[in-house]
Amino acid sequence: MACDRCVQLSSEVEKLTTQNKKIVQLLNVLNASKKHKEQLIEHTLDYIKSKDEDYKKEKIKIKELAIKVKNTTKESVLRNVPKQIDECSALYINKTAEIQNYIRATEIARAAKQELETKSLELEGNKMYVKQLIAKVDELEHNKRTLTESLASTKLLVTKALMRNKKIELEMRMLNDAHSYHNRVETGVKKALRRLESSDPNSTKSCMRILNNLVHFFEKEPLFVKC
Repeated sequence: MACDRCVQLSSEVEKLTTQNKKIVQLLNVLNASKKHKEQLIEHTLDYIKSKDEDYKKEKIKIKELAIKVKNTTKESVLRNVPKQIDECSALYINKTAEIQNYIRATEIARAAKQELETKSLELEGNKMYVKQLIAKVDELEHNKRTLTESLASTKLLVTKALMRNKKIELEMRMLNDAHSYHNRVETGVKKALRRLESSDPNSTKSCMRILNNLVHFFEKEPLFVKC
């Protein structure tokens, strides 16, 4: 169970790491987009500023032209009015078009600024999400280390328990051997006593042979075997 949990945690950490890399790539793209939008807004504002200055200059020229027309003689006015009216009309048409372009450029700049603010908010949200993911990965790494340490401790306890079981098995084997030896001695002694108490003239020799066999058995095989 502990090993399965380790594999599960490792898999989840790998998934989160892959997702974190994708989010970092997205943040890089968003940062590049933000810089591009900022440059576009700056260029648009510079363009608007230059056109506004041109418009002011043309406005001054129109005023100067109007003053010039006003100060000319009546004949000059009558002679030049049609031409000046045409010039003023053409200038008015051109300036009207420039004003419309200025208005459209202002709207585009305003929309770009609003989009940039929206992207900035999204970027901040993604940064917060990435921080949460990093915190979660750190937590998973900590849990993995804790689980690994717990698993190592459990393995050590299992090893000690197995060693104790082996020692107990050895002691049980030794007790069984001692019990078997005791039964063999008791049986041999009883058999020797029966031979000794019998009326057989060779009972003493038979009794000694049985006892010698017991002594030979214990000399040949030790009572307890050490590991």
